[in-house]
Amino acid sequence: MSNPMKTFPSEMEIFVDKKSGRKVIQLTKTGTNYHFYFTENSFTEGDEEILYLHSDLPFGTVRNFDLFALDLKTGVRTQLSDFTGKFKQWEFRTKSRDSKIIVLVADGVVYRMDRDTLALILII
Repeated sequence: MSNPMKTFPSEMEIFVDKKSGRKVIQLTKTGTNYHFYFTENSFTEGDEEILYLHSDLPFGTVRNFDLFALDLKTGVRTQLSDFTGKFKQWEFRTKSRDSKIIVLVADGVVYRMDRDTLALILII
C-alpha cells in the first residue's frame, strides 16, 4: 500500500466467542496491525473512528508501518501516510482528540501532520 487517502474495503467480521458467548468484532484481517501504545488513545473524538498502524508484511518482518484510519461503522480503512522510502524510521507520538493533528518522529526529527491535507510540518 502506498497511496495516502486511498480507501480499502472493510475486513470487519463478527463472531461469537466460544468460551464467553460474547459477540466479538474483528476489525482487520490482512497484514500486521497495531493500535497505539496503551497510554495513547486510538479513538477519534466521537468513538466512530480509530487510528492504527498497518503494514502488508507478515508479523515479525515489519519495521515500518503506515498510519490508517478505520471507520467503525462501515469498516472502511483509509491510508493516511506513505512514509516507506521517505524516512528510514518513523514513530507515532500523539494526536489531537479529533485526530486532525498527528505528531510523529521521523529520522530523529519531530513533525506535525495535518490530517486534512496530510502535509508534514517540521516542529523540531
